[in-house]
Amino acid sequence: MFELAPKDRMIKVFNFNPMNNELIGPSDAWVVAHTGLPAYCTLDTPPIKRKGKAVVYSDTGWKQVDDNRGVAVYDIQTGDRSTVSDLGPLPDGKTLLAPASEFDVWDGKVWVKNAEAEKAALVIKAQQDKKDRMAQAAENISILSFAKESNQATDEELEALNRWQNYRLQLSRTDLTNAPNIIWPDEV
Repeated sequence: MFELAPKDRMIKVFNFNPMNNELIGPSDAWVVAHTGLPAYCTLDTPPIKRKGKAVVYSDTGWKQVDDNRGVAVYDIQTGDRSTVSDLGPLPDGKTLLAPASEFDVWDGKVWVKNAEAEKAALVIKAQQDKKDRMAQAAENISILSFAKESNQATDEELEALNRWQNYRLQLSRTDLTNAPNIIWPDEV
């Protein structure tokens, strides 16, 4: 503990950040007679900083605390990535381990793939793909059908109409339950 200075003097102090008490570093401080230390400093010599730690001053002196600032962490509920901004251990609900896919779930220790969720998403994607293919076929069939019904179709257009109609029929029979390993009919 520093007692009031009996006379003006220069002393070596160790400064710390007023927001989080993290060590800033040493400096010389001018202490006027009958006053104490400037704010946010101490005479106590801090320990040498270890890798992954920060040196922080407390009521009991210097201590080393985890320093994960700038480290990428992942939310164990959502898998969302964020960056640590505060001193201390990893925030609750965060892990350093990155999920391998959007279908991974946290099991308390590691990420594991939720195969059912992945399968459901692949089927939904296949359904959208099938819908898009059906729309393209319907558009082509509509134009070619008009040409046929109005007696304006060429032989090539009549053949194309037949191919598009067969493609649409085969497409309607396509099984999507084996997504992503779907055997799509050959496009026209």
